[in-house]
Amino acid sequence: MQDFICNWEGGADWVFATPWKSQKEFVAAPIEQWKVNGELAGWKKRYENFQFVRVHKAGHMVPMDVPEVALAMINEFLSSL
Repeated sequence: MQDFICNWEGGADWVFATPWKSQKEFVAAPIEQWKVNGELAGWKKRYENFQFVRVHKAGHMVPMDVPEVALAMINEFLSSL
């Protein structure tokens, strides 16, 4: 599935260009594969507690398309607080 309404590339461009105190470090951080239960769930870029995640095989409604991955993403976000 693809999200033709809110494309991840536009979101990434916006996130990478937004000025903030750790922008340089975030932009320099590597993009990593993100796995849930040993399966590819997407890709993420992280610096400290800020993350940008691209979810694999999901459209605009991530919880409906891949509910297990959506729950893992929310749990990961909350555990980094």
